Amino acid sequence: MFSIIFSRWLDGNATQSLKQGHDITALHRLSLVLAVLLLLSVISRHTGIPSVASLPFITFVYVIILGVFLTISDLKIKTEKIYFMLFLLLSFSILLSTMFNLTASSFSRFGAFVVFTSMNLFILPKIIDFDHFLFASSRVTAGIVLLGFLPYLGGPTQIGVIDLSLWGARLYWYPNLSPLTSVFVGANWLGFLTLVGSLSAIGEWWKFKSSISKYLIFINFVGLLFTNYRTGWVAFAAAIGILAGYILLNRDAIVLLTAGGILTTVVALAMMFKIIPGPAFLTELSLNNRRGSWVAGADVFKQQYLLGYGFGNTADVVSTRVPPSSPANVHNSYLRAFLALGVGGGIAYLGLFLSTLFKSALEAVSKTGVLLSMFLVSFFIIQMFNSLTFIGISLHSVIISIVMGYQVTK
Repeated sequence: MFSIIFSRWLDGNATQSLKQGHDITALHRLSLVLAVLLLLSVISRHTGIPSVASLPFITFVYVIILGVFLTISDLKIKTEKIYFMLFLLLSFSILLSTMFNLTASSFSRFGAFVVFTSMNLFILPKIIDFDHFLFASSRVTAGIVLLGFLPYLGGPTQIGVIDLSLWGARLYWYPNLSPLTSVFVGANWLGFLTLVGSLSAIGEWWKFKSSISKYLIFINFVGLLFTNYRTGWVAFAAAIGILAGYILLNRDAIVLLTAGGILTTVVALAMMFKIIPGPAFLTELSLNNRRGSWVAGADVFKQQYLLGYGFGNTADVVSTRVPPSSPANVHNSYLRAFLALGVGGGIAYLGLFLSTLFKSALEAVSKTGVLLSMFLVSFFIIQMFNSLTFIGISLHSVIISIVMGYQVTK
């Protein structure tokens, strides 16, 4: 059915026009429309829209993307051996962990990985052009940020099932105001989206010098500042550091900054948890009370380190061990992967992400390559302080895995 629909819609000279380099073609429009639909669908999961509506919306978009892939692509998925082997190891680890820890939650995560994450890594990048991803992300984010400012202007705080009310806290840098949430149920969701939207707008301006991109940078960055998303602020600064290093020095700076940043992070964490000697102040940092959750997660991991506890079960097993002042979740994607999948799966998860990160740095010979490196560096930091991995259909999971996919299928 999809083959017939898309074959008729795309017949004529659309494919030939694309090959000849025309900007406005059916395939270009389709790529952009799918990028917008994909973003709106995963955003809907974290709003007041019920799951019975948002989940079918997401599924519908992925079915369309799969239909387009089966219709207009050569059905060949090309990737480097390292990515493929790590993906197979991760798949096998998730399967074993799910069978060993079979619950409805772990089974649903396995299904999400097989269908959605696999498509994000290998299929979506062949259908949704990276430039269209930038274009859609910057504009969708800007629109959502502008909606979020309505309560400041005396506008409505409720539009149907969508709650636009401000977050019940105070901005760190201006305590007289509360953080934005816009359409989301929490400020951190908007924070992550504004990080992606800001980097996308910067990428659009850098590549195409479009006049509107300057306004999109301003809107999205202001939105990021108004979310209290401190991890996003650090991630944004790191991404800008990558861009500055490339512009002021050369692409070798990206490799040095990426490797140096990760090494510094590992050493600092080792000092923080007294694995190696270090300054006393590091051992006293609470990381916004995450220290207790991380220690509890590590203790729980030791008890079942071979196959883990299964995705969807980690919060339950950690919550009984965390101190009262710490979050009942590990708030670290890498630790969560080890908890969920065991040592083999954790290594595969970490290896797959880091391989895309390092290879993007090594292969940053174009503006697109530099932008991929910027995104992946920022996502490395986001995952350090957030439990949402690149596996699943949350906003974080989908966007991180899609950007990884642009590198995997490069």
